[in-house]
Amino acid sequence: MGAPDGAADTVCESRWHGAPLVVAGQVADAGAGVRLRFGKAKPDRIAATVTSVPDDPAYRPAAEKAGASFREAGGASTAADHLESLLG
Repeated sequence: MGAPDGAADTVCESRWHGAPLVVAGQVADAGAGVRLRFGKAKPDRIAATVTSVPDDPAYRPAAEKAGASFREAGGASTAADHLESLLG
């Protein structure tokens, strides 16, 4: 994913647990979080978003759906095993 989207391990862990996120791209498109343009957002906007989104029920259903999908797929260890199988 790269830095603008959040660290991959943090995103995966948060999605595993069905927690809403404040990041870019795919998470926001899925309705499981909010996209902030950190280069343009003022500190008060960042602070307000980071403190409000985790408790905002508008994002919870999509975050929980993503979490269930990650768990059903086997999570990070299954993804790692799959990627290793592609190398060998």
